[in-house]
Amino acid sequence: LAEKIIIKRPVTASYLKGTIYQLDSPSHLLAFPLLSPVDKMRTALLLGFLKLNPFWQLLENITAEKFFRATGGNYAWEILWGPLMRGKFGNLAGDIAASWLWARIKKRTPRLCYIEGGFQTLVKALADAIKKNHGKILINTSVKSVPLDKFDKSLLTVPTPIAAKLV
Repeated sequence: LAEKIIIKRPVTASYLKGTIYQLDSPSHLLAFPLLSPVDKMRTALLLGFLKLNPFWQLLENITAEKFFRATGGNYAWEILWGPLMRGKFGNLAGDIAASWLWARIKKRTPRLCYIEGGFQTLVKALADAIKKNHGKILINTSVKSVPLDKFDKSLLTVPTPIAAKLV
């Protein structure tokens, strides 16, 4: 896969109220017309805190929604962060820990890596490696439980609450 990695600076934008807004720099945040100057300042301070704070453990026991509402304000949550979280996590958005958000902001760089051919390239390489090592891939199969004591290794790619119910 190494020869198929593309490194570039992506444009990060959100589609809100019928318009696409680029939101990947301080200047874009300042120019964002859907937040008041106070909400922009609270959002900037919140993002700065997440970027500079080395202690993710402080955010482990609070949801991202509660943290953002308390520090960034309810309006900024409703306009900007809530739609992003619901778009990514669906009905589990309210359960996501603020530490996830910390990691997303803290570790984000302006240069991201992409795989040529998209996620399917990775899926194919993983499937080929599993088959080569005599592993078994089950598709279109309902899983009701995963008895971990029956396997040397297991890979679950479902949301954590679902994985917890399976094991």
